[in-house]
Amino acid sequence: MKKRIFLILSLIVLIFSCSQNETEVPHPTASSYTPKNGYIGDTITILGENFPSNIKVTLLDIETKLIQKSATEIKAIVHEKVTKGDNPIKLVYNNEASVEIGSFSAIVDDYEYLIYDNWNAKLFKIGNNTGTISFINQLPIPTPTQNSMYGFLKRDDFIYLIDFSNNPEHNLLTYNLNTKTSSFTPLALPSSITGGITAINWNPINNTLIGLVSENIHNTDAAKHHLIEIDPINGLIKDLNTSFNHSFISSHIIKDNYLFIFSSTAPYDLSKISLTNYSIENLSTNNEEFSITKPSLNSSNQIICLKDYGNSLGQLVKFDEETVKITELSGSKLYYSNRLGYGFFDKKNNEYIGIHKDFSIENSSGNQSTYNSLYKFNTPSYEEEKIFFRPLKTSFSSPTIIDIIEL
Repeated sequence: MKKRIFLILSLIVLIFSCSQNETEVPHPTASSYTPKNGYIGDTITILGENFPSNIKVTLLDIETKLIQKSATEIKAIVHEKVTKGDNPIKLVYNNEASVEIGSFSAIVDDYEYLIYDNWNAKLFKIGNNTGTISFINQLPIPTPTQNSMYGFLKRDDFIYLIDFSNNPEHNLLTYNLNTKTSSFTPLALPSSITGGITAINWNPINNTLIGLVSENIHNTDAAKHHLIEIDPINGLIKDLNTSFNHSFISSHIIKDNYLFIFSSTAPYDLSKISLTNYSIENLSTNNEEFSITKPSLNSSNQIICLKDYGNSLGQLVKFDEETVKITELSGSKLYYSNRLGYGFFDKKNNEYIGIHKDFSIENSSGNQSTYNSLYKFNTPSYEEEKIFFRPLKTSFSSPTIIDIIEL
């Protein structure tokens, strides 16, 4: 009897064991995944074996969206909750404990750059690391193509822009970046001055706008210029009784209470104007002709700019106003988006930054180049680092980086 009971029990155990083996599911295993680093919105491809239909993928312990999955391949989207640096990638299945298969190093922005597209009078912001583009606002300029970059100025939370679309009538557009509101102030030149206001900058001595009036605003030849002062509150203009002839002005910068003016056409005049007594000095280059544009001050208060080779081809240089010499900082020559206006030196990261014009990629119209990447020159080596815009959804006509907006 006992022997019969033992045989029956043994048979039951055997049947139960076989049943378990038949229903047991092999554990999924991941053999590889790519990429190891990237951006929000990228797709991570995971390869392996035995992935069940209910498998989930988490990044930083937050579930991701799966756009494809099979027994051997999973495609997961990098979500917006990732942080800068390593984010653990884990597989979750059958309500079991998650299995970490590696990490994804996310590239995220520390802050954003402000960009003004002067051909369309639009403001954008672009992430400093990702190049992600966001539209801010359309400025109410009737004919924006007639407004040059050097008639544009950012000061604290305000943007000042000279609008002469109805030339000879002038207006001062003031845009508040916080409230995203605009106001127009009519400008009337003194009777002693004729022409158009082509450039403005901020005078730190008396907190007014310093302006340049050209008697021939639509001609690249040398013309007579006048220096004026504009009250940013009420738009009143004062003639500073300083006049001078100067070739076409491409850009300007204020350093140590002096206004330096650069030209992009022969004879490539260089001028230095005192903001205390408004005296003007023509700087001699000792017969060494060069055109420079997009100046900015670095952390050491040096003027860093681009040497203009024409056709928007530039090379990074340092301009010494005492010796009136330029020193090459980088061997790279690249096509930049706009030969006029300000440069931008990011003092937080010690980088000179601009927008690169890439002729290898066409926009949707098929007949214009797309300005599709940021370029960065890192100090002290000034090696170029190209960061492509992500996503490539906005084609600028003529953008220039102006300043930083903190995130």
